[in-house]
This record gives sequence, C-alpha cells and structure tokens, in this order.
Amino acid sequence: MLISAPKLYIIAKEGSIWSCEFATLAAINRALVTSPEPLSNIEFAFNTDDRIEPVALWGYARQATDELSWPEIKAGSTKEVLMKIEQDEQNSVTQWASKSAKLFWRGVVRMGPEIRDKLLSVTAGKEWADVKELGWGDDESMKNDYKIMPQHCGYKFIAQTEGNSYSGRLKYLQMCRSVVVSHTLDWIQHTYHLMRRDGPEQNFVEIQRDWEDLEEKIS
Repeated sequence: MLISAPKLYIIAKEGSIWSCEFATLAAINRALVTSPEPLSNIEFAFNTDDRIEPVALWGYARQATDELSWPEIKAGSTKEVLMKIEQDEQNSVTQWASKSAKLFWRGVVRMGPEIRDKLLSVTAGKEWADVKELGWGDDESMKNDYKIMPQHCGYKFIAQTEGNSYSGRLKYLQMCRSVVVSHTLDWIQHTYHLMRRDGPEQNFVEIQRDWEDLEEKIS
C-alpha cells in the first residue's frame, strides 16, 4: 500500500480479498480524503488475519509482547449491527426487563480451545448459562443454536472470549446494554484502554482466565 496524498494506491496483494480487507481499504481511504490536515506520504503493508508475524505489518490486534484477523463470519458492518440493536430496543424487544437472565455465548471451540473448552466445562448443566459450541458445518447446530449479533442483546449477561487471537465480537457486545463478562485479556486493541473493570465507570465484569470464579461473579 502507498499513501501519496490525497490518494491511496494498492501496490500488491497476496491471497484473496475478503470483506475485512475491503472494509479496511475503505476506512483508510475515507480517513485520507476527509483529513482536515495534510498527511505524510507512506508505504506500508497490512494483514487482517487473526495473527500476524512480528514484522513491520499493520494489524488489528497485538499481544503485550509484540512491540513491533479476523474470520469471514459475515457479522455485518458496525453501523448495520448497531441499527438493528437500536431498533430492537425501541420496540422493547431487548429492554432490560425483557432480557433472559442467563449468560450467553456461542462460538467455535477450535479457535482458542483452552479458554473456550473451559467455558463450556464450567457452564455445563448450569441453569444460569446458555453456552454452546457452534459447528459451522453442522446444519442442526446452525439451525438451533446460531444467533446473529443483535440477538445476543436478548441476554442480560454475554460472555466475551478471545479466540484464535483477539475477539472481533467485543465491539458488538458492547452495543447491547447488557453486562459484558470477559476473562482477563492477552490481546490488546486500540479501544481496550476504555474498558473499566472496577470503580464508578465500570463497564464490564472481569473473570479469571480459567473461568474458575465465573459462577461466583454471576451469582
């Protein structure tokens, strides 16, 4: 990629271009053409995979040790999901009193198996939990267990887990006006400094990474 103000040039690409790449290009271009001040020319490379090599690449997340992704799930754009969530709220579908008083989670266990396996284990058979593994290739699982992002907002408590790397769903869960329940995070994104685990501005409930205190916190 090359920014030579006021234009964005694609010099080369590798692999297929999915929706996350198109969205990234659109966001960069919009920032470029609407910038109120001149931008410096720069040549760079970006990678939208869940994990990127510790080289000079732009990516969506990093670990604390990284000093120098995203699957094709068709969740929809942030604005589109927010619009549907707000419509449900206006129609009283997801107002607090109407929400199910359970902890909700759906996901593929092979993406972050240790954390997600343990979540399934500690919630198995619990009346306060609606936690299930999704099988993307299983028609029954997709028919009976899959829920689109706005439907997550029908629950008072929604679990956030990291997967192959960072969690792309967190930004959607934060729109729900539900209680976000998250284990301690290894990955860092650009908005994580806004997450408050305690105090008057607390906006999520933090659980040990092994979920051992989950039932206590839910109670």
